[in-house]
Amino acid sequence: MENAKNKIYLVSAEMPGCGSTSLCNEISRKTGASVVRIGEYIRKNLNVNSEKELNQALSKITGGHDEQFYRELSQDTDYVVDGKMATAIGPHYLDCAASDITSIDLTSHPLISAKRVMQRETGLSFGEIIAEDDHKHALAKMYKMVLERAAHSQDMRQSIQNSPSGHVHTHLIDTGNMPIPEAYAVLSNEDYQSSVKDWEMEALNENINNLIVCRQALDRHLHEASAYHFKHNLERVKYRTDQLDTMLGKKAIELVRFNLKHALIDSWANLTMKSTPRFFVHDNDAMIDTESPEFSPEYYKLAAIWPIVESALKDKIVLDPFAGSGILTNALAAKNITKKIYISDIDCGNADSPKRASAPELNRKAWELAFDGLPSFYRPDLSSIENISGVVAHNIPLPDKSIDYVVTDPPYGATSENDNLDLVVSNLDEMLRVSKEGVIMLIPEQYESKIQQNDRDVIKLTKDVSGGRSEIPTVYVHIKSKERGKS
Repeated sequence: MENAKNKIYLVSAEMPGCGSTSLCNEISRKTGASVVRIGEYIRKNLNVNSEKELNQALSKITGGHDEQFYRELSQDTDYVVDGKMATAIGPHYLDCAASDITSIDLTSHPLISAKRVMQRETGLSFGEIIAEDDHKHALAKMYKMVLERAAHSQDMRQSIQNSPSGHVHTHLIDTGNMPIPEAYAVLSNEDYQSSVKDWEMEALNENINNLIVCRQALDRHLHEASAYHFKHNLERVKYRTDQLDTMLGKKAIELVRFNLKHALIDSWANLTMKSTPRFFVHDNDAMIDTESPEFSPEYYKLAAIWPIVESALKDKIVLDPFAGSGILTNALAAKNITKKIYISDIDCGNADSPKRASAPELNRKAWELAFDGLPSFYRPDLSSIENISGVVAHNIPLPDKSIDYVVTDPPYGATSENDNLDLVVSNLDEMLRVSKEGVIMLIPEQYESKIQQNDRDVIKLTKDVSGGRSEIPTVYVHIKSKERGKS
């Protein structure tokens, strides 16, 4: 009778913050395999401690340590091998005929990895990171470091010959989109969505705690009306989480998860409306803008229009030419309301700021940081958003009537109701040209009559959404395209 093969799991992370240590420990806990870390082995053999000493020692020798490490692995023991190059080098030295080998490459988005590394090294919560400008800048620096480490890892892999022939089970897992227990469930082909797992509840309760901590960290940044909405949204999250914990039927679980996901989206949009880091790129370096988020609307103003946009924009194609950090369009896409969303901003491309290009994809990922640690089915799907680079609102590169609505909150100043009236009026013709149904816009109430004077059909959708809390009464209006206005 043929002896059973021992199992060897090779785990490599593309960059720091992918969770290779946690996944190795999870595999060991589930399978009983022994965890061995190549870095620790080489340090012990070379008698070095620091990263600097290790690099100096390795520069003086050529090869030998990797082969020796793998040759010393016993064929009577199951192993989990943790090493940056394990999946590239391991198959060269392991006997595929004698061992059942699984190769697991971990990847993540560099910004998610940067946030994780920063939290691990500083102990800061997500809320503390986005509450202070210095921490936001530190996040941008960490992001750059992670990119450099990922590029170095890629260069090293390209220098290694292809793996030898032999049967190796290969997996590529994006741990930036799922927690480690879910990653293991994917590896083991486990059906983890038809029932509620303990790790799912743990992740949800941790995210609730993150919401509470973030609320405390952002206390001085949060408008009292937005704080009221957050209290309501947080109770929704808690209620749905408790409800989920009692569910057994697959359909019921799916429904509760759907409602819980929307409650989480509302809660995080509420907290991060004015605090999400906004990235720009200058000379290929990511930089944080800590000023423009102050001009984003308060969440309670978005909440005021939500019942209207949920019905009017369902399955529609939408453009926001003043997208800013993109929280409005993120929420629309995350809740699967619109079919497609185009975004642009006056700072995009080289139209007005040739040395500072907007980074909309990075800004979307910055908002998704709030959902890190949650199972993949709670993560917002922002794939329906498409950036139009280098565009200003008076020159939109879209055909006539190619979208359904323009939905936007244009800059209108903070001290006078007439600050940017000319900006709004001068761009209306272009926005109406590309839209079939017209423009839904948040404007100072005083703008309404002035826009109507320019032969527009303006329908007021709300009363003053500030409820008297703002020096400038603001309302949502629907400005119809000329053809519809005259029909």
